Amino acid sequence: MSDYASNMRLFGNINCTLASLVNWGEQRQNGVDPQTANFNFFRNMTNGMARNEIAYDMARHGNYTGINTNIIAGYGNERANAFGTTALLTLNDPYFFFAMNGCMYPPAMYGTHMHHMGMVPPPPPMPMMGMGGFWGCPGGGFLC
Repeated sequence: MSDYASNMRLFGNINCTLASLVNWGEQRQNGVDPQTANFNFFRNMTNGMARNEIAYDMARHGNYTGINTNIIAGYGNERANAFGTTALLTLNDPYFFFAMNGCMYPPAMYGTHMHHMGMVPPPPPMPMMGMGGFWGCPGGGFLC
């Protein structure tokens, strides 16, 4: 187990708790009722901790992009939650390469993405249900 991954999980959880607490304080100052502010605090904190667990699991297996994604996305607000969660789920999806631009085929099969620029007609779609858009990506998938 990597000490770096463990340390980043610990510091990430501290960071997401503090950022959620700052956001809670700003909401209370802006007149948001306590119940809503408390709900948002725990939702933001839980989302950040779940993202840290995903990043930790990725780092334990040698992939540090999850930690980098959490550093870039930040914590404690809706934008950070949406960006960070979507990025981590995309990075963790083994089929995300096939979902690029809504395609249901590996782009390497056709050389380049020239057909997306209108230079070459696109290949016919595969007749099977896509696996790449699993989390609701526009390209189709299980949840679309």
